[in-house]
Amino acid sequence: MSFLHGWSIIEKSEPEVTYVASCTKKELEFWVFLVYKVAEYTNLTVPEIYARLTDSGILDEYIIPFYDVLHTLGDRYLVNDITEMMQEWGCPE
Repeated sequence: MSFLHGWSIIEKSEPEVTYVASCTKKELEFWVFLVYKVAEYTNLTVPEIYARLTDSGILDEYIIPFYDVLHTLGDRYLVNDITEMMQEWGCPE
């Protein structure tokens, strides 16, 4: 189970707020870095990973809202966390 998405705070649903449009420069840099790392790990393209994270709501419901905690974690842990979450949230293979 990943770091925060096991808590009852996050429920898989349609995002009500789009955080991407209102995120800070540091948040933007962080999620771009994370998208590249996940793409590298999964051997998928950056656009494919970005589409999967946005379509599933992981970017708006997890990565951006929990930036304050997530950016303090190591990249290996984050990649494992996000790929596990993608499987749990039904992102296409």
